[in-house]
Amino acid sequence: MFALRLLRTAVVTLLLGLGAAGIYAPGAEAQNGLQRFEKDIKPQLELKSFAYERGTPLGDQGFVLEKVTAVVPANDATGGKDTTIKIDRVTVEKVDFARLTSSNKDDVPLYAKLTLEGMTGDDELFTSLTPYGIPNVPVDIVFDYRLDGASKVLTLNKLEIGLRGQARIAVELVMDGITDKASQMDKAKDDGRLRTASVTLDDQGLISKLLPALAKENGDKPENLVAIALMGI
Repeated sequence: MFALRLLRTAVVTLLLGLGAAGIYAPGAEAQNGLQRFEKDIKPQLELKSFAYERGTPLGDQGFVLEKVTAVVPANDATGGKDTTIKIDRVTVEKVDFARLTSSNKDDVPLYAKLTLEGMTGDDELFTSLTPYGIPNVPVDIVFDYRLDGASKVLTLNKLEIGLRGQARIAVELVMDGITDKASQMDKAKDDGRLRTASVTLDDQGLISKLLPALAKENGDKPENLVAIALMGI
């Protein structure tokens, strides 16, 4: 449950980076990635505020933002209050510029490669593990994928979520039957077929703290929870 909620918040943050992809209009002067962000995308971000201390272009395909602060307006997902997200560094190496800025909102971006380092926030998501003895630490995320719209093959080169000093989980997979249309994404759970997948868990103390607490909360034994988890692999 924590991973899913973390990913939901991560998606909001990822969009800050993906949104920085910008627009290149035929006949216009070429711009680097940072200029595209400032001119074409930043004004459109649906945030209460967005700022960073330093920005560096990575050619015309990407950029780096340092010391990012974004305030997400109050909504149901944030419990009706503004949420502040801070990120030490956002690195966007490449994104599907054309689809991100397309007037056809049904087109899903076909590729992206980016990294978020040192993400923290005041949403309850970031403190949801503290009752189990897990400290509130910065989160690091790596997201790298490519979707072939014609063959409907999704290649997730890496989705890595790390809680500094606690644990890191990385997922890599290839799936068939994945559409590139947002309106049809709900069908992915029925049409998608897993071709290959790998999961890497680097536990640095998280499980030893979390497992006994969860078992006690559910009136069970830690070894029983492990057995249940292994049954799904």
